[in-house]
Amino acid sequence: MYMPRTLVLLPLAAAAVEKRYPASNLTLELSSYVPVCAEACFVSFLEATFGLQRGQRIPSLQELCSSESATGFTVGEGAVQCIAAERSVGDCLDRDATSLVIYNAHQMCWDQPGAITPTHGVITATLVLPPAGGGPVSFPAPPRTSRESGTVTASSGTTGLHLGPTLV
Repeated sequence: MYMPRTLVLLPLAAAAVEKRYPASNLTLELSSYVPVCAEACFVSFLEATFGLQRGQRIPSLQELCSSESATGFTVGEGAVQCIAAERSVGDCLDRDATSLVIYNAHQMCWDQPGAITPTHGVITATLVLPPAGGGPVSFPAPPRTSRESGTVTASSGTTGLHLGPTLV
């Protein structure tokens, strides 16, 4: 008696190469502009520049688009920094951080009421890179400034690293 044989192919090779990311913590609107591979960096941008506290509700796209940041970067400009940085260090694959993804992130506020217009023609970011072995790129806290007797002083405990030209 002939018994047909079934061959089951499991995608083991693909699973070994494919990066796994946790479910997104961003709002649905924000997650449509920021790939999951750049999400941790983007949340650190929101914490460092918009005052978001850990565990706090992430504001809506409209709220973020109409809010001034501590660094002068719009929410879209921050997303661009994170996507480009994560692509530079290899945490975002080229297919997840294409020029179109970066452009759309930059323009995420264009149709939002009361949105602040992007102000930077060239975006240079100072980011904290993860130690060898992994982790997300993150934003340092903005420098503290104080005004004493008419002199402005700034202090910061971070150092910058130039990632080189990587974008569109």
